[in-house]
Amino acid sequence: MGHRDLLKVGRVAIYARFSSDKQSETSVADQVERCREYVDRHGGNGVAAVVFQDEAISGASLQRPGWEALMAAVRSTAIDVIVTEDMSRVTREFADWGQVFRELQFLNVPLVSVQQGTSTADKGAKLGLHFKALIAEQYLDDLRDKTHRGMKGQAKRGKPTGLLPYGFVNDKTLDERGEVIDQEVVIDAERAAVVVRIFQLKAQGLTYGRIAALLNEDGVTPPRGNGSRRRPGWVASGIRAILKNEKYIGVWRWNVRRFVKVPGTNKRVARMRPQSEHVVETYEERRIVPQDLWDQVQEQFRRNDKVYGAKPGDRRGRPSQYLLSGLLFCGACGSVLTVHGGSKGRRYYRCDARAKRGTCDVKISIRESLVRERVLAGIADTLRCPEVVQLVRKRLVAERARRAKGDTVEVRDRKARLETIEAEMANLVRFIAKGVGSDAVSAELERLEKQAKAERAAIASLEAQIPAAVRLPTLSEAMRRVTDLQSLLDGDVEPAREALRRLLRDGRIHVHLENGDYIARGVVFPMAVFLGTDGKHNAAPGGPRAAWYKSGCGGQI
Repeated sequence: MGHRDLLKVGRVAIYARFSSDKQSETSVADQVERCREYVDRHGGNGVAAVVFQDEAISGASLQRPGWEALMAAVRSTAIDVIVTEDMSRVTREFADWGQVFRELQFLNVPLVSVQQGTSTADKGAKLGLHFKALIAEQYLDDLRDKTHRGMKGQAKRGKPTGLLPYGFVNDKTLDERGEVIDQEVVIDAERAAVVVRIFQLKAQGLTYGRIAALLNEDGVTPPRGNGSRRRPGWVASGIRAILKNEKYIGVWRWNVRRFVKVPGTNKRVARMRPQSEHVVETYEERRIVPQDLWDQVQEQFRRNDKVYGAKPGDRRGRPSQYLLSGLLFCGACGSVLTVHGGSKGRRYYRCDARAKRGTCDVKISIRESLVRERVLAGIADTLRCPEVVQLVRKRLVAERARRAKGDTVEVRDRKARLETIEAEMANLVRFIAKGVGSDAVSAELERLEKQAKAERAAIASLEAQIPAAVRLPTLSEAMRRVTDLQSLLDGDVEPAREALRRLLRDGRIHVHLENGDYIARGVVFPMAVFLGTDGKHNAAPGGPRAAWYKSGCGGQI
């Protein structure tokens, strides 16, 4: 059935997208209306079509909510044909287009372009549509080049080229129609005073976290406000970024890095550009921090780098060497607990929000070695509980029985098909033996032999997967699994941490301070040890597969 017939009788989906800041939200509505008119023109019902859309999202990646929802519907056979205004609405990446084209052809769901009047199901569509995709990708490359060239000119003229650092604002000049005709970078006096205060506090020897806490206590508005994806308040890393920013002494650099998208995703990674391509301009009128104060703070950085800086062979971003890092969270504010302290044996888990922002009122400080010992003991006690072992035994029996039943039904069906094929083969052999065979008969016999071979292989594979007779594990056998877990914990930290994460609901343990005692609370899923299941997909707290552990004593775990 051609795509025009599907538009009449099939389930139609419409896809629309706009990406650039020069397009308005009405762009999607216009695209949808045009697609509906196309469906109506070919005998279908455009109003009944299901609409999927992405607004202000680039076509340089397939990772878009609207497109992903559409493809999920296509894969579930809920959609028969897709209509879009133009193929470039789907993607502007040549490699991504090849992936879309192959999958839609495999699923037998045409993608129709209103503008071109063609679909992916048309004869000879591959060459024309791939060429169109190549042109769309070249358009993106040209657009990037023109945008970069324009921004370079802006940077050399001292104009804003993006988000400005804290302490500066973009002063826009508008014409009589309200359109921007000029822009200038100027100092925001109120925030500039905050920047100077940050440098002064650092020069006095305060830590980043302490400076952030002081600003939060005074209610100073942090950079970029409190977005939905950010925790409220100033943070230590933001303080450090301000202290390292040369713009506060009037030195503005542009084109230092370029950002490259990871193929197939919307993730971008930074790549350093050669120094010869950097654009560096100095504006004394934009200076906020006096030179002597700047030099004093930078000297602190240099001294600290000599003592604490990365040594040859060090890797940034390496995983934590502490077993529970990333698993412990503050019970008061929900922030992760991070390790603080220097010498071995005197390292403590503390609330990250309190340490870096001063926004948590509960002072949690637990020695790393003690919390590790007590939490592991609590988990082990849970796994040794006779009720837990009995639960595991019942689940194991039920799971094996379920799998065996399903496999047996499929094996029986395949054996029945094999008997039918072998009977047909026997008839053909007798036919040939009588001397009345032909090339067609020989070809049919060869086809049946291949089909029989495939069925025998499938039956052998299924029979190998059928578990042996169900036998209840003894208590000692169950306990050996706990011992195996302990041996894993005694080995490399990274796999041990992931093993613990699978044991815990949401991979988390919350630490609370109650009446002077530290209490660690989490939900343990024993099946993760005995059957290798994942705690994220098990029952809710209090359900039949969950077991709570609680540990605390004398003011510290």
